[in-house]
Amino acid sequence: MSALIQVLGWALLHALWQDGLLALLAVLFGLFLAGSQRHRMHGVVLGLCLILPTATAWRFHRPAPAVLGTLLEEGAAQDLPQARPEVASLSARPWLDRLEISLQPHLPRLVALWALGASLMALRLGGGLALSLRWKRQGNPTPGDWQAVMDRLARGMGLRRKVPLLLVRGGNTPFSLGLWKPVVLFPAVLFTSLPPDHLEALLAHELAHVRRLDYLSNLLQGVAETLLFFHPAVWWLSARIRAEREELADDLAARSLGNHRRLALALNALDDLQAGLQTPLFPALAARGGHLLHRIERLLSPRPQAGSPWGWLSLLLVPGLVLALRASVPEQPPIAAPVDLVAQIDALAAKEGLDPQLLRSMAWVESGFNTKARSSQGAMGLLQVMPQTAQAHGAKDLNDPAQVMAAGAKYMRFLLDRYQGDVQKAVAAYNCGEKALEEGRLNDETTQYRALVLDVLKAKAVQPEAPLGEGEVQGHLRRVGGDLLIQVRIRHRGNLTVDLLSEGRSLGAVRTGSNGSESAGAWVESRPNIRIQAPRPDGLLKIRVEDGAGWKGELEIRADASWKTFAFRTGKA
Repeated sequence: MSALIQVLGWALLHALWQDGLLALLAVLFGLFLAGSQRHRMHGVVLGLCLILPTATAWRFHRPAPAVLGTLLEEGAAQDLPQARPEVASLSARPWLDRLEISLQPHLPRLVALWALGASLMALRLGGGLALSLRWKRQGNPTPGDWQAVMDRLARGMGLRRKVPLLLVRGGNTPFSLGLWKPVVLFPAVLFTSLPPDHLEALLAHELAHVRRLDYLSNLLQGVAETLLFFHPAVWWLSARIRAEREELADDLAARSLGNHRRLALALNALDDLQAGLQTPLFPALAARGGHLLHRIERLLSPRPQAGSPWGWLSLLLVPGLVLALRASVPEQPPIAAPVDLVAQIDALAAKEGLDPQLLRSMAWVESGFNTKARSSQGAMGLLQVMPQTAQAHGAKDLNDPAQVMAAGAKYMRFLLDRYQGDVQKAVAAYNCGEKALEEGRLNDETTQYRALVLDVLKAKAVQPEAPLGEGEVQGHLRRVGGDLLIQVRIRHRGNLTVDLLSEGRSLGAVRTGSNGSESAGAWVESRPNIRIQAPRPDGLLKIRVEDGAGWKGELEIRADASWKTFAFRTGKA
């Protein structure tokens, strides 16, 4: 076996565990670093993913020198401990010897398979570069004064060299190319479809890539992906680097333009135009779906990202804290929904090809599972559908809750198709409308609505009501603007609902009458009743349940999240 195959084979094997460990460390360190620092750290880790396995293989698995074979033939084996001290340490660990011996015969086949995969990946990388160079050769100068606009933007970013702007026939996204003589290539179909403000913003983004030398880092990243194509951790790390590179370029471009919203609108318009075009082979700006929406949100609502000064110390405590929290925090009860309504929602989801948990989450956030709910703007039913929207999606009788609910499900299917399956965009558009979303006019209500729906969806929190045990109390609360909506459920008592419990306001008691009706009013002597003390300044909410049979119980819960579920038991006094 040649020395190259032996070292390369062992490097591939060591990469399996070393690169996974490096990616895990990158996740942990990334918790405590700011955006640009985290980006540099990820780049260093990706480089170590190549270097560390190779160095390990060379250190421990390289063949002995030829002179050693001569000494063996001459019976000079007594000198081996001095020539290869690591052999002595291995002999003390026989299981490593056995593992090495068992893997050694398979190294040639392993290297051959890796070489085949790496060759295909190299063809992919080389093909993309060749296509980009071909577009560069065939590119045409831009009409009018766009090169002057380009030069002005470049000077504003501190670029001293001229960066040509060329129109190309292929591709579906603008991108920069070259290191010593950079150029920006802009697809002609996009150039003629976008307004001047959007074009200028996208050009600023590409010049930010040139300013940051992202072409070189992207090329080196492609080499790492080619050589380590077999490792999922490397692909995850590479995806993080690429996303962070785009965000940092966004930040630089937005500062240069002096208007974050302008770049956000340009990215949104670019995303809409890209939907009908062919996917690029070597994208520089491609960050579709959730990534693009996240970038737009960052630009519209920038948040400072600062690393913690205690990050390095906290990093050592993370595993222990996770285990301790898992052991000490009880499992949260679900958001209980009426069984018949859950069945209807799930049937509609299956009919429209939707995630049933998505419709469940939306129904809870929209109406709290009230089929007769009607907003001040006129939205109706379980999914709070506007009348014109309901009629446009098949509801003929607006007084029929089932038809209105079905129209809401169809509208959600329409939005998912419009935004190529992007759940975040579809949920936001359901709240604020397609026009507002596509113009980048996301207000606080829509942002909070989407965050709440997606959070409940991720937790799969909405489940059919299950029978409660004796004395068991379950419920949930969520914030609606500055108010709280609280729902409490007791065995044999039905659903007891308190709507819009404002901070600092006392409602008294909520009780269930003999006919099952719900009412709210001042303190009463009838049983059962639920007494709710409004949140104090520290956000602590007290819920006290007192049953006519003498069962009592109370819970203090901190109303410090957008939604929470809770459970406790009552007992005999």
